[in-house]
Amino acid sequence: MMSKTKQVDPIPDEFRSYEEAGEFWDTHDTADYSNIFRAVETAPQPRQTQPGPRRHEMRTAAQRDPRIKTVTVTDEAIVAHLVDGRAISVPLVWSWRLSDATPKQRARWKIVADGQGIHWPDVDEDISLEGMLRGIPAKRPKGMAAQQREERKQAALQWAGSKAASRRRTPRPAGAGITRA
Repeated sequence: MMSKTKQVDPIPDEFRSYEEAGEFWDTHDTADYSNIFRAVETAPQPRQTQPGPRRHEMRTAAQRDPRIKTVTVTDEAIVAHLVDGRAISVPLVWSWRLSDATPKQRARWKIVADGQGIHWPDVDEDISLEGMLRGIPAKRPKGMAAQQREERKQAALQWAGSKAASRRRTPRPAGAGITRA
């Protein structure tokens, strides 16, 4: 029986780039080079989080991504109650859609993105927990305020006009009205 030995390419002394090294090891198996590798003892090192002297990093539950558990919307604020017990509150005016919404529309919300956001389907509003934590209010689109004022004005005029028209259609009793002296 014949013994076959596998032909192995030599490892380059130096790679020109990380990409070249990656390509080499993507096409070669380290097991083929076991005769040139040696075992190395290592000890875990604390992560260095800032330049300067190394320090041990404290790991606490507060370092996990915060998630929303429930929401309260008042006439003044949007309050996200988090799973870890904190409550994050921002002024209601930070969301122009919720400011313009009815209390019933504000009360209908759902938590989205695994607790990272809140969605109000009746007013098509989405608020992220990150936006609340960073203090980023939603901006009303330009021209929207003027457009809404004009729409409200037209609605008020229509309403006033319909009231005046309904008064005119009401029959007046005989002799009522202005008389000349």
